[in-house]
Amino acid sequence: MRALARAPWPLAVAALYLFSRVISTVILLAVAQTQPASPWGEARPSYLSYISIWDAEWYQRIFAVGYPDAVPRASDGSARANTWAFLPVFPLLVRAVAPLFGGGWMPAASVVAVLAGLAASLAMFALFERMMRKEAALWATLLVLCCPVGLLFQAPYAEGLHVALLALVLLCLGTRRFFAAAPLILVAALTRPTGAPMALALAVLALAWMRPAARARLSSSDFAGLMTALVAAFAGALAWPVIAWLGTGEPSAYTDTETVWRGGPLELFQPWAERARGLAGEGWWAVCLILALGAAALLAAPAVRRMGVTVWAWSASYILYLAAVFDPQTSTIRLLLPLFPLVGAAAVGWRSARISPLEGEAAQAARPRAGRSAGTSAGLAGAPWGLWAWLAVGVALQAVWVAVLWRWTELPGGGDYPP
Repeated sequence: MRALARAPWPLAVAALYLFSRVISTVILLAVAQTQPASPWGEARPSYLSYISIWDAEWYQRIFAVGYPDAVPRASDGSARANTWAFLPVFPLLVRAVAPLFGGGWMPAASVVAVLAGLAASLAMFALFERMMRKEAALWATLLVLCCPVGLLFQAPYAEGLHVALLALVLLCLGTRRFFAAAPLILVAALTRPTGAPMALALAVLALAWMRPAARARLSSSDFAGLMTALVAAFAGALAWPVIAWLGTGEPSAYTDTETVWRGGPLELFQPWAERARGLAGEGWWAVCLILALGAAALLAAPAVRRMGVTVWAWSASYILYLAAVFDPQTSTIRLLLPLFPLVGAAAVGWRSARISPLEGEAAQAARPRAGRSAGTSAGLAGAPWGLWAWLAVGVALQAVWVAVLWRWTELPGGGDYPP
């Protein structure tokens, strides 16, 4: 990594992305050799076929026919699974470039996904490098790329594109480029359903900037930009539900569709309590308490707080959002990906002294330069093996994730647990 740190950063990040894609591709192809026939095709599928299963199929439907003009419903009036649960930016981007690749879903979707993954790598590094030394930022980027759901940085899902947009949003907000953040916030909200936590994060960020000491640092232009970003965040939170309403004539089209996978109505925080009750019976409250205390401890960690209010506000808002509206299941692992900024704390061994706040006036100059060890692996994580251990665990868990969740294995009652 030290050699890469001496190279121009775009080349260094591209090399890490290529390295991580080789790992993910080898894992995917190895698991494909064990894949029996599935709802998507025959046994032992090809790479392009295997990368296009699960949610990628829904994006392919949007690419091909768009969205229905009415929510499909069962005889009892309940909504059926349909494409309104999936946001449009990724599939419409694939549709826009598809003529360059023959007009079909593949290979256009795979190309867009890979380029989005590369863009995510570059954007993540730019965000991390603002808060820590270059070598640590490279390590943080690699750890995210090789995380348990690292395959999503090349699969035709919206996650890679969303990570790229989210990293740019956080970077713009943290460096007071509020006007630049506003359109990115809107596009991100139409890429993955993260508009609501972004609106909450912007509200927290705005309150932080309204403190007298912080307010004095904002010019009138900065203040106008911050308010613009705040409005954009709330508009992004409402955009897709309103679009679904206008597209179907049904005010609850989006929420009715989204809750199909839950099997019941939207009830804030209730699914977590129900899952905990299923695991621990009368001790369900202890499970919930442990999870809540774990999240609080993570957010209270000095290294996390040292990253600055922008990263902290986003992380806290997104964790609260997951707890409030999502049903804990196997897909929850994938839904943790937007918390990738917290990996930066791991890349510096959770040492707050090696992190500069994202909002710092001179974040680049404020980095620790006390000695040569600050730029080495030992200085970053306490020992060279620490980061390699993080990397090895991530790759191993990625292999497990692909083999257990991506691989289709029909359950006795039909279906399979989604990745």
